[in-house]
Amino acid sequence: MSPPDEQPHGLENQRMDALSEAIGRVLRRLESLEGRLTAIEQRVGIPAYQPVAMAPPIPRNEPIPPPLPIAVATPPPMNFGPLPDGETLPLAEVQPARPKIETRFGLTLVNRVGAITSIIAVAFFFKYAVDNGMIGETGRVALGIIAGLVALAGGDVLWKRGQKVFAQGITGLGIAILYLSFFAGFAYYHKLPQSLAFVSMLVVTSAAGALALRYNAVAIAVLGLFGGYATPLLLSTGQDAPWIFFGYLTLLNVGALAIARARGWILLEWLAFISTAILYLAWVGQWYRAGKELVATVFVLSYYAMSCTVRSRWIHALSHAFTAMALAAIFSPSSSSVPAFLVLSVLLAFAGMAIADLRNWGTALSVSFTFFWLTFLGWASDHNWVSDHTSKPIGALFLTITVAFLLFFFWMPWRVVYRKVPIRRFEYLIIILNGAAYFGMGYALMEPAYHAFIGLFSVALAALHLGLGMWVWQSQPADKRDARPVLLSAGVALCFLTLAVPIQFVGYRITLSWALEGAALAWIANRTKERKMLLGVFAIFLLVLGRLFLIDGIPTPANTHAALANPRFLTFVVSAIAMWLAAWWIRPSKLAAFPYIAGHFVFLITCGMEVLDSVERTTTPANVSNSSSTWMSILMAIYGVMLVTLGVYGRSALNRYMGLGLLAIVVLKLYLYDVWKLGGAYLIGAFAALGALLLLTSYVYSRYRSTIESWLKDAPSENLPS
Repeated sequence: MSPPDEQPHGLENQRMDALSEAIGRVLRRLESLEGRLTAIEQRVGIPAYQPVAMAPPIPRNEPIPPPLPIAVATPPPMNFGPLPDGETLPLAEVQPARPKIETRFGLTLVNRVGAITSIIAVAFFFKYAVDNGMIGETGRVALGIIAGLVALAGGDVLWKRGQKVFAQGITGLGIAILYLSFFAGFAYYHKLPQSLAFVSMLVVTSAAGALALRYNAVAIAVLGLFGGYATPLLLSTGQDAPWIFFGYLTLLNVGALAIARARGWILLEWLAFISTAILYLAWVGQWYRAGKELVATVFVLSYYAMSCTVRSRWIHALSHAFTAMALAAIFSPSSSSVPAFLVLSVLLAFAGMAIADLRNWGTALSVSFTFFWLTFLGWASDHNWVSDHTSKPIGALFLTITVAFLLFFFWMPWRVVYRKVPIRRFEYLIIILNGAAYFGMGYALMEPAYHAFIGLFSVALAALHLGLGMWVWQSQPADKRDARPVLLSAGVALCFLTLAVPIQFVGYRITLSWALEGAALAWIANRTKERKMLLGVFAIFLLVLGRLFLIDGIPTPANTHAALANPRFLTFVVSAIAMWLAAWWIRPSKLAAFPYIAGHFVFLITCGMEVLDSVERTTTPANVSNSSSTWMSILMAIYGVMLVTLGVYGRSALNRYMGLGLLAIVVLKLYLYDVWKLGGAYLIGAFAALGALLLLTSYVYSRYRSTIESWLKDAPSENLPS
């Protein structure tokens, strides 16, 4: 055991070792952090920090100087006196403690339940007083009014003393007692005339709004508004006074929405909308008759104008839908106010679009679009104007849907070109559905009196959408162009063109139009550098191939009467050329091989059909089969040699492969079929012609062998001839 004087010394050494180890860990950690910070500064581009030279550490054996005294500033005394009027402490300085569950339960829930229970007690008191004749009728009303005013005064006193939550319940109790008193004085005791009771309840509602703002209590505002909206029902005399009724509702809505906007109380906006809708529908169901269109329209439009200022986009959307349906119900198609509905429906759609643009509310645009077309369709169908082609005002209806279509049509350039904002996905859908709805309604209006113009109508829509897409494309900066609007417009245009062809044309004209349409779309894809448009190209050419071989290729007297100079040959040739042009325009893509091969297939088939028709016209019936088989083999062999030659001179592997494949098919046909079916001169001619053509093909490959091998070795061949 060490001496007592050595124990403190050893303990001090242990503490110093522990302290040194801790400092070493801190320094290593600091060095690691500085390295990481330096790496971040270098990546961001911030100049490196020049560290300050540190004093050398104090040796272990030297005495450690005592630490310097630290000057601690004494904070100034805090003043807890009242703040000047109009000044408040910032939120960062005042952090009130979160009330506990028990406190919140006692302050809020119990207070609200107590106020409601007291209101019910007052109501039972009035009923009991009526049943037992305890107090005179005038005294009962006066006692209720006095009790309500006392409750309001007591609530104000409690609020000033800091009991704000409790004061809100007492204030709400006072407002409810006043409502009940004025209602009882009018309905039960008949001591108050309707006008005085109405004004009194309006004053109570206004006082409730003012007190709600003063106490910052949404519960008081809700109670006051609830009583205000219930006033017309409670004081109804069974007589219709629409201008007074709707004027009162308008003033009440103005106050409700003003308070909601001042305090951000969305609950009041919902209360105003639901109450207004219920009262309006109740009035329409009981009092609306023909001749009251003006008052019904003025009120519903005035409320919609107020709904444009609300904070909740869903309330505005519901208000827009409610207004659109109300207008359709007010102006029936059989009334004399048809032009008024047409104009107002378009103006309402424009207002919805304006709100969508100003407040960037996508729901406003969707609701405006949906309810214009739905309500217009329902309104027109109500008078059978969609199916009745004798009594409908085609001009006015067509003008209305045209104006509405153009409003939604120019939404995309307005947002992209002028607002410089990207189009959202649902807006693409609206643009597509807008064209579809307009075409459908226009078709219903034009059929059957103007059926001859429906195809032209579809073509005009296609041109309009295509022009819109190109305009939006050219209006964007070259380095920030968004190809989606162009693709959308081209796709819609393609649909309208595809619809226009069978509507406007018959027979071969449909196939010709579709083929030219496919080539034009390929050209657009080439100019816009958008390969997604090739899906539309291939879809159209599939339609062309289907019509060529299922409908247009069927022999008819017009097709077999003259060689080459017939509609079928012209249709097939034009379709083949259209496919070749499409392949040429999209040739940087490997997908260009599909329309290119399809074009050769179509051209070969039409040449074969012309050969077969010519054989049938010039050959005896007994030799038609042999002659047809022989000439088809010769035709296919000639076409194969031609493709091989084009492939060699055009440096196109695709042409060479197609030619060799076609020659292989001819050889197989000759050895597996013709040798057993043909006879005499036909067999000799087939073999002789095929042999000569095969030798010619072999000569071409022999003559240009080194060139072809160098192509295959040095560079890949192109899909199409260059």
